[in-house]
Amino acid sequence: MDRNDFFREMTLRISSSLDLTTAMHRCIAWMGTVLPVRRMLLALYEPEHGAARFLVDATRERATSLDERLSLPPELRGIIEDLVGSPALRTPLVQEGSRTPVGAMIESFLGEARGSGWTMLLEVEGHKLAMLGWFPVLGQTLAPEHRELLASLHAPFSLAVANALSHRANVELQRALAEDNRVLRRRLSQLRDGELVGRDSGLSGVMRMVHQVASLTTPVLLLGETGVGKDVVARTIHDLSARHGAPFVKVGCGAMPDGLMDSELFGHERGAFTGAVRAHQGYFERAAHGTIFLDEVGELSLPAQARLLDVLQTHEIERVGAEARTQVDIRVIAATHRDLEQMVEDGSFRRDLWFRLSVFPIRIPALRERPQDIPLLLQHFVERHARRLGFGSSPRLPLDALDRLTRHAWPGNIREFSNLIERALILGNGEHLVLDPLLPGLGGVELRRVDSATVLAPMTLEQTITQAIEGALRRSGGKVSGPGGAAVLLGLHPNTLRSKMKKLGIATG
Repeated sequence: MDRNDFFREMTLRISSSLDLTTAMHRCIAWMGTVLPVRRMLLALYEPEHGAARFLVDATRERATSLDERLSLPPELRGIIEDLVGSPALRTPLVQEGSRTPVGAMIESFLGEARGSGWTMLLEVEGHKLAMLGWFPVLGQTLAPEHRELLASLHAPFSLAVANALSHRANVELQRALAEDNRVLRRRLSQLRDGELVGRDSGLSGVMRMVHQVASLTTPVLLLGETGVGKDVVARTIHDLSARHGAPFVKVGCGAMPDGLMDSELFGHERGAFTGAVRAHQGYFERAAHGTIFLDEVGELSLPAQARLLDVLQTHEIERVGAEARTQVDIRVIAATHRDLEQMVEDGSFRRDLWFRLSVFPIRIPALRERPQDIPLLLQHFVERHARRLGFGSSPRLPLDALDRLTRHAWPGNIREFSNLIERALILGNGEHLVLDPLLPGLGGVELRRVDSATVLAPMTLEQTITQAIEGALRRSGGKVSGPGGAAVLLGLHPNTLRSKMKKLGIATG
């Protein structure tokens, strides 16, 4: 066959697909009609592993994608590496009546003698070597003119393998990144869903207001003591809004020095002041089309309050050193533990800013005001901290754990509760909660009676929750919902209670 025609036809098939298996099958299927070739084998030399990784095994009938690594003896590695940059990259499998090292490697991989054949070493990306082997029809050999035709394919095969390997690496990277992204989103979703514990019980009123305002652009003011979870509620409002796909930017107003307030909130231009070597986006610009959460807004100075009021009124910001103002589309959620109304009366907070921020105030109750959430919070933080600290089994609880936790005042609210449970887990080495040194003023262990049997051993978390639910069911006569039902006694939504009963295997009736 004319060499140019052969080169053109083979190049078209070599470059027809970035999938090496598909391209090699097309090559051997056509090549077999003009040359006595029945099989092709592609392997990549991996010097970091001292091995050859076989990628494709193709015959006229089908092609198989491989990913099998074969360790190479040191002498064969040396032979292969000596061929880098060599103008003669073709080697026979049998030479002068004996098997060559490359031929021995192929027979070792295939587990059978292959007879005659030829290999061509391809330089990939300037430093990697790939081996392409051809095997003739049984009983035939590759004549010198056949080998010359195959040798003409060195450049297109080298380029095709390099491109295909690069494409494969990109696809694998994208797949890995997509999987990492799915895992991360799933973990974040689990954390966000689990953080707002009590949404169906002690925080049910808060959640009703959250659902009412989430879809709007109205500013929201979150009020409550330190540690009640104002940032979690703010994030929930953002996640339930139409802006959930845009940024949620949290700003700690009490942590910014007055001298840097304008630069941090609104940004600055290059050269605006000493040290401003480049333009800088402020928090408001970073929250474009999303939500900015101003935590502890009561800590802002009066000048900063005036600039914030201007942004709320005009929806424009001005970078430090800029000559023009920038339009911003954001939703503002503010939070404070301070009494802003009293601060207005004292003159330390602007009345007009108070009116702007408090269009829709939501008060988040302190933990001592929703004791019905203690069992749920206990389960949530025990599981969360045990998982994070690497404690495998569910720890056991003191008999009076719920009583002691419920009777505590919790001045630090959820934050204090979380920290105490983590310390109690650490003190108990993950096997049980040690509360005595952490809640010393709340008495010792009390014996409980369950179904007339005195319980002396500590209980697991699930046993504690089961006991609480079964006790409520006994008091309600087996009634789950409605007036006087177990859900009311426990301060839970009936659906939440039924879900927990199903999970814990507690029968109804």
